[in-house]
Amino acid sequence: MTIGSWLHRQLTTWHSLHPGQQHLLTRLGLTPDANPLAPARRAHRTFEQTVQLLELFLHRERRASTARATNLTRPFHPRETG
Repeated sequence: MTIGSWLHRQLTTWHSLHPGQQHLLTRLGLTPDANPLAPARRAHRTFEQTVQLLELFLHRERRASTARATNLTRPFHPRETG
């Protein structure tokens, strides 16, 4: 059994744990209310906040960031057709 599985079991069966077990886990900061296994909540930005962050980035860096910016080793030049 992994530590994560064990801890999940302790926190989901909290009411059936001996009071001494609950006390020890509480002293470690492990309670159902402060569940360290719960995924961290990510803040969702509004469109306006995202635009403001982009404007700040552009002002500071003088360029737009792109997903490919770190992957390119040389500039891309499309072939001329003709």
